[in-house]
Amino acid sequence: MLGIYPNWLSWTFTIILNISVSLALYSLLVFYHVFAKELAPHKPLAKFLCIKGVVFFCFWQGIVLEMLVSMGIVRSNHFWLDVEHLEEAYQNVLVILEMVVFSILQKYAYSAAPYSGEVDAKILKKRE
Repeated sequence: MLGIYPNWLSWTFTIILNISVSLALYSLLVFYHVFAKELAPHKPLAKFLCIKGVVFFCFWQGIVLEMLVSMGIVRSNHFWLDVEHLEEAYQNVLVILEMVVFSILQKYAYSAAPYSGEVDAKILKKRE
């Protein structure tokens, strides 16, 4: 923000953050794989993909936008709007569009069925 850090340091932190987030995602997938049978009535994979999709789409589109700015593909042609604000505006518009899609997906992933007794009935049928 103040311009006191070199550009390579920002990319180094981005790479470290990417490795950390990817390792956390891998750990969650391993956890799901181990407990898939026990969690099946609650459809955790759909919930997992919705939430992690939001996080990763925002993260990766920010990286892509930053790369486009650093390569000079995204430029500002207005004297009153610098390229950093333009990049932020693109990021915000993309997040808004993604949230519309993810809100529809989350409506199905987080349905009210588990709270209506249907899941309990399915579990009891499987046990019999």
